[in-house]
Amino acid sequence: MAPMNLHDLPSEVVHQILLLIQPTSLPTLELVSKQFSEFANQPLLWQHHCRDQFKYWNAVRNMKEKFASNVADTDWKELYSERYRIDRDITRRINSILANQTGRIQKSAEIVGYGLEAKDTLVSHCNIDDDADDVLARRSSAIQQWKELQSTGRVPLETALSAFDMFISCDDEVEFDTISVNLDSIAREVLEESPGLIDQTSRQQAIQVTNILRRKNFRGVQHTAHYHDLSNNFIGIALRDEQHQALPIVQAAIYCCVAQRIGLDAHPCGFPRHVHVIIKPPSGRDLDGRVGSPNTESPAMYIDPWRSSEETPKEELIMRLQTLKVRPSNFEALLGPSSTAEIIRRTARNIVTSVEMLPQIMGAGGHSNFPVTSPSAKDAIYGALWALLLLPEGASDEIRSQQERYIPYILRYVEQDFLLDLGLFQKNALACFQEQYHYEQLRDKVFRMVVDDGMPKKRKVRGVKRHESVRYKVGQVFRHKRYHYSAIITGWDVECEATEAWIAQMNIRSLPGGQHQAFYHVMVEDQSVRYVAEENIQVVTPESVTPGLMAIAGQHFKRWDQTAKCFVSNVRDEYPDD
Repeated sequence: MAPMNLHDLPSEVVHQILLLIQPTSLPTLELVSKQFSEFANQPLLWQHHCRDQFKYWNAVRNMKEKFASNVADTDWKELYSERYRIDRDITRRINSILANQTGRIQKSAEIVGYGLEAKDTLVSHCNIDDDADDVLARRSSAIQQWKELQSTGRVPLETALSAFDMFISCDDEVEFDTISVNLDSIAREVLEESPGLIDQTSRQQAIQVTNILRRKNFRGVQHTAHYHDLSNNFIGIALRDEQHQALPIVQAAIYCCVAQRIGLDAHPCGFPRHVHVIIKPPSGRDLDGRVGSPNTESPAMYIDPWRSSEETPKEELIMRLQTLKVRPSNFEALLGPSSTAEIIRRTARNIVTSVEMLPQIMGAGGHSNFPVTSPSAKDAIYGALWALLLLPEGASDEIRSQQERYIPYILRYVEQDFLLDLGLFQKNALACFQEQYHYEQLRDKVFRMVVDDGMPKKRKVRGVKRHESVRYKVGQVFRHKRYHYSAIITGWDVECEATEAWIAQMNIRSLPGGQHQAFYHVMVEDQSVRYVAEENIQVVTPESVTPGLMAIAGQHFKRWDQTAKCFVSNVRDEYPDD
């Protein structure tokens, strides 16, 4: 019997074998023979690799349509090649960012420029055990959604709300698509639990959806003491949490998203202080299924899914407005559907309120001492400020006033905590501020930040005699001997290099070692940045790192070294021996 070779195998078998070969090896296979060249160029093969290796695609590519269409309608090999080139380009920039602190702002902006498609590469470079994340791609996507909402008004409510989650989460379970899939699943469960729901009247459907959602724990905040918990502002957290706790505005949004999926015309209602849901009747009928008058709009109904499954009479809402001393001329607007932009603005203001209610949130100096919370207060309020900036309301003078208010705050956060977002700030914030009074001042400050980022860092080599007194290294974890907080060392000076005013204010000269001892730049688990004398440092070697430290380390270190019990530095250009 003559030996078989690959050419003798059925084409279906060869195709299955080629699916197991790395795509980068297929061009070599093409050189083997004309038959293998044909096999290696099959559109179905390259469609598989596009689907298998790349999860995230920019919306302009219309990938859902491409995957659903005839496979021959798309040049899948060319599409894969383009994504592969993007992957290599982003990888080169990531490696450069990790190897050298110079020019990180520009490199990060270039990565963000690839949009959502950068996320695949960023995720592939993350070590899941080190809790690294892809926050740049997430924040960029969130900002683009809010800009689209402001310009067109056509961004779905769930997507616009999900943008807040992109600022505070590095969990793959919290994505625009996954949140929509979660809502799809809830809508299917509602239909499964009530088989005859589609045949009921709109009023019956609205009440039944409320009953089912409340049985699934979508019933607001269980304990009033936790009403203002920061996590209650985020739709992604509410969907994943077993108790589904959320503020009324988020619960109302979830209800509307589910109700719309089963055919109800449901929208959040802009009632002050406590968002309700308004359900309008279908065209030509009233909520009870009766044929309506062709020239008269049938009355809508109101529901408060946060408090009850019962219908809320409109008269009761009017009485509440009167109690709040609202002008009757404003009743119609407040009892009608809210725009998605208004829901985002209200959510942003709620986030600010939740952050303000956290104890000692601003601390000394107005920015540090953020408590360790889940989600991060700093990340949350940063997202809220972006939303308020990008979705202004009112006349042009009012919009300018809002921009003048929020842009300096956002820039302060960028400067102190989100430096790699400077490209996002230039493109999406500074650009809309050009006609404002302080534009040139802000532009010059941004320019100086970019120039500073491009300047090489002064190297601090351990072998130099004057550096021999510095005991600890970048990446080591320690506890403060006096204040007992945990922190990570990010840099050091041979002696205190702070200003004379700071030295006097902190009473440094009264320390046993005074100012002529090593001082360390550190990141604290409460997300503050501090300057600590060596005598106050007690290095620890923890078996694992607290979530608070891991959350802040992702932007400054490569990974956690479990063997050495310290973080691996990515500032070797400045501290080559650490």
